[in-house]
Amino acid sequence: MAVDTGFIKNLLKNPNMSLLREFTFNQGNVVKTTFNSPNAITKVKSMSAKNTFIVTDDLATTD
Repeated sequence: MAVDTGFIKNLLKNPNMSLLREFTFNQGNVVKTTFNSPNAITKVKSMSAKNTFIVTDDLATTD
């Protein structure tokens, strides 16, 4: 059931599973897995140096 909230064009209250799957698979970045489940493909838009870690066994390669 669609509900008019003023600034939101449409709000679906309690959509069923098939409608949710339809919305999900209509997104451009979602593919179906071999088990028929949605898989959203994303890319990293930004990286932070404080969250970047080097994993190595050779301590000579790090500062």
